[in-house]
Amino acid sequence: MGALMRGELGIIARENSLQTRPMLKAYLDRFCEPLVEKTAAKLEKDIPTWKGNA
Repeated sequence: MGALMRGELGIIARENSLQTRPMLKAYLDRFCEPLVEKTAAKLEKDIPTWKGNA
């Protein structure tokens, strides 16, 4: 594989990663709040004196 082709593939890969990361973050952000709530509820049940990191 020539150096030019390798360089072009590198550019394509970087461009794809710049587009993929925000899309993946947006997808995963939907799960963050429910996960935090579920975790806090479980901790409250399992460790009643736990008040979080204040």
